[in-house]
Amino acid sequence: MRQKSAPHLTPDMVSTNQPGATGDGITIATRHGADTTGMNYVQVYPLATPGTGTLQGRARKMSGLDDVIDVNKNGERFVKEDARRDEFVAAIKKQPGAVCYDINDSSIVKPLNSFNEDVETLVQIGRIYKADTLADLAKQLGMPADKLEATVAEFNKMVEAKNDPKFGRKLFDRQIVKAPFYATPRAPSIHHTMGGLEITPKAQVVDKNGKIIPGLYAAGEVTGGIHGSNRLGGNATADVLTFGRIAAKSALGKN
Repeated sequence: MRQKSAPHLTPDMVSTNQPGATGDGITIATRHGADTTGMNYVQVYPLATPGTGTLQGRARKMSGLDDVIDVNKNGERFVKEDARRDEFVAAIKKQPGAVCYDINDSSIVKPLNSFNEDVETLVQIGRIYKADTLADLAKQLGMPADKLEATVAEFNKMVEAKNDPKFGRKLFDRQIVKAPFYATPRAPSIHHTMGGLEITPKAQVVDKNGKIIPGLYAAGEVTGGIHGSNRLGGNATADVLTFGRIAAKSALGKN
């Protein structure tokens, strides 16, 4: 289904989603004449686990990017870390190996990360790199130590000035100064489909002529037209909760 709508997202690309998310709701509804919208709008998450595409594996308890930088295999920043996801993905794809590394210090690391995984276990199995110095971290990653050290020093100055003259980053919190230092390999992974079934404000599914299909309601990621071409992180939760309640009320005749 993804290949029909967004053929540029090739079959070899991994996904953050569970294997059962195959668009069955869309298939069933369209067999009954339902219309779709925005099917070519597919969001790719920039910072997933290389190879598997999962979201897990971070070396931090916090999920934001205020205290993190992303560097390529040369130890250099290449994009503003608070960019739109599509912009971030495009930038990563231009880097060597189409991968990057989250770099952060221990000030935002707890024994369990934002997915309740044990950080030390992830270090032991090689999904996270840890070192007491940036030079040693760079050595583990196979990148020039002087480049990584210079990049982090440049970022720390940006935090003081709250200004990124190179890429225009806006989100800053604390500097990367507290050892040990961590690096987490990251790569793009298909994440969210903004397209789906066309619905009314009452969550009623409509056909290709814009007419309501009696008894058919939809909410959440199976629908389209809610998030435009690029969903903002977290907004899908508000989407499914809001339209899930609306769909239930509509089905019960309470709207």
